[in-house]
Amino acid sequence: MLKRLQNEIVIVLALLLVTGFGVEVWRATNAPHAPINQNAAKQQERQPNHESQEERRLATEEAIAYYNKWLMFFTAILAIATMGLGFATVGLYLISGRQLRHAEIEAQRARVYRLKDEPRIEEQIKISRQNAEAAKLGAEAIISADRAHLFVVVVENNVHTAMRGVRFYSGDQSAGMHDARIPRLMLEFIIKNTGRTAAVLRDVSYQFLQADAETTDWRYAFADTIMIPVVEGNSQTSPATPCVAESELTIADGKAALDGDRPLFFYGFVTFRDTFKRDYQYFWRYQYRAGRFALVHEEEQHPPSIY
Repeated sequence: MLKRLQNEIVIVLALLLVTGFGVEVWRATNAPHAPINQNAAKQQERQPNHESQEERRLATEEAIAYYNKWLMFFTAILAIATMGLGFATVGLYLISGRQLRHAEIEAQRARVYRLKDEPRIEEQIKISRQNAEAAKLGAEAIISADRAHLFVVVVENNVHTAMRGVRFYSGDQSAGMHDARIPRLMLEFIIKNTGRTAAVLRDVSYQFLQADAETTDWRYAFADTIMIPVVEGNSQTSPATPCVAESELTIADGKAALDGDRPLFFYGFVTFRDTFKRDYQYFWRYQYRAGRFALVHEEEQHPPSIY
């Protein structure tokens, strides 16, 4: 309503301007002229001619009428042009006001649409993120199914045979029997690849020793004795790798091992790279009990923490 009132005021002012200009033009065309024409007539009277005074007056009035006719003609053209310019200005103002209102309406619509579309856009972004995460998980699942997975297996050992004398030992026997040595313990193991693709072995560490049952201080020494560094999928290292006990044991040590006070442990790690150029580190720890080596701990790290 306020904008409509402003438009009407502008139109009224433009009409008043045009009307005032027309009145001024009419006054200018009907005002008495300066006596410049009379002075010209007096000068003509001084010139020697045979025209009568009446003829000179008529000629002067005709010239003035001719001048006034063209002056009115050009004044009318100027007035019409000014009126056209005024109407054009008013039209441009009205058009600009209409365009401004249209722009405000479109901006309001855009704000409304944006508010309506924001939840839908956020939902689409959420769905896109979920799809990306699902694709990543799918790719990881494919890689995990096809990549190399290593597992250490003890295939041979002489512990049972070496401990044969220990089983008949009694603490009541002599100290010399207590300190008697038993045969050096040893075992053989293989590294088996249960995955579908090959593994390239980089570092290997393995130890065979006796330690307290509650120990957590596992020290690793590198031993590069694997003959073939590449283990194909669903295959194993060949021949088996031997591992000798760290030190010779006495009968008393053997008894502590069989009783579980200071068990025998075979542990280590192997660092390898799969066909997808990813590095892994597999840890294992076996404990000898009940006449066999039992796997008590295994862990795979990616990326490796020890090289």
